[in-house]
Amino acid sequence: MKYLLDTCVVSDFIKGERGTLTTMQHLSPSTIVLSSINPSSGLES
Repeated sequence: MKYLLDTCVVSDFIKGERGTLTTMQHLSPSTIVLSSINPSSGLES
């Protein structure tokens, strides 16, 4: 199973929120994924 982290979870992790840290410590790094949006050179401003 993979866990897709949203912005709030990542923010809580960086802030050191105890509940988030505890949960993350029990997950294998290979099960944690992030999504990203990258600018495309084909898009107009």
